[in-house]
Amino acid sequence: MYKSIEYKGLHFTYTKKEDLPLIAAMLAKESVCKQVYFDPYTMEETEDEYMPLIEEIAYYLTERETPPSHLFTITEDNEFVGLCGLLELELSKDNYLVGYTLDDTHWKQGKGTKTVEFLLDFSFEEIGANKLTSESFKSNKHSQKILEKLGFKKEGLIRDEYFCKGTYHDNVVYGILSHEYKRI
Repeated sequence: MYKSIEYKGLHFTYTKKEDLPLIAAMLAKESVCKQVYFDPYTMEETEDEYMPLIEEIAYYLTERETPPSHLFTITEDNEFVGLCGLLELELSKDNYLVGYTLDDTHWKQGKGTKTVEFLLDFSFEEIGANKLTSESFKSNKHSQKILEKLGFKKEGLIRDEYFCKGTYHDNVVYGILSHEYKRI
């Protein structure tokens, strides 16, 4: 199993504990957290959120097995770009939830599109996914545009699913099946 992958100028490496300060700095920014379901994180909250997954992935890689979920730190020319991942969905064989967050210094440069392209290729070509699911705040039109451009289909709207930043947010759900990906 690959521990790091070069893809269209971006470098995707399984996230390690040493990456957490960069991730925490990104997730502490109000601008970055504007379109996610949580308020800016502290370093402690970042560790609480990501360490269990980092440790699980490290265990599987040590055993030379494919982890059930995947979390990647994204860099370009040794500069931190963001974080992306595939979380295995319970009770749904070979179905993964796609997530990605880029630092605001890397927005609107095509890196979000490249990140989702990487996740598509990795999911369907490397780990044999059947379906990818992605979610987006209804107000996050940029992310929705990326998903639709890459073949994801809008599957539904969950009204007032998240309460954060003092208000309720609708959640748009997207999906793509392996046979749809092969046609792209």
